[in-house]
Amino acid sequence: MQIENTETTPLSNAEYPFNLIAAIIGQAKRPIPEPFTSDHWAGLKYVLSLLDEREQGILMQRYHDQQPRSVIASAYGITSERVRQIEVKACRKLQRIPNWNYIAYGVAGYLRKVAAGEYSKGFTAGYRAGYQDGQKDAALGVQRAYGSDEVLNQPIESLNLSVRACNCLVAAKCKRIGDVVRLSAEEISTMRQLGKVSANEIARAIKRHGIEHTAWEKYLQ
Repeated sequence: MQIENTETTPLSNAEYPFNLIAAIIGQAKRPIPEPFTSDHWAGLKYVLSLLDEREQGILMQRYHDQQPRSVIASAYGITSERVRQIEVKACRKLQRIPNWNYIAYGVAGYLRKVAAGEYSKGFTAGYRAGYQDGQKDAALGVQRAYGSDEVLNQPIESLNLSVRACNCLVAAKCKRIGDVVRLSAEEISTMRQLGKVSANEIARAIKRHGIEHTAWEKYLQ
């Protein structure tokens, strides 16, 4: 389904999120994931979080609230045509790989798929990557975080952080919980705009997930 240009054309009769997924698919001829599980929901929420605030807001009002573009335009102080352009651009971002894969397979499902693909590339490549990671961690004096792969592979949105704390992690190129807990004390101390409050919030969120022995523990109060 392409996103229509006319103001009066109704959206897909499907309810959210299927109307949004249909718009994301566009002419790509990709099947809508069925059944749509909680893991697919997590994948959709994750890729939506990658959009900027205005793109997220417009998609939510357009597809979740099913507001006409004229109403959305008034709320943002822009034209209906500009709303349409932002809508189309946001959907194209979500259609790209790997963003679409998080929607199609879910977070855990996609990570399993990636893991299977990496394994098929051979033991040598995996050993080399692991060895290099080990060398880097040893050089930085990083303590390995302990937690299940299921937890470590979850997107950072699973930590339920404030927007400010989440933005700090995104700026540090953290996408999964595993990326967060593997940060060294030096990397944490040099994170942009990370204050004591946000650091404490992240540390407590990590602890709630049962993860210990990380450089974040010093920020617990």
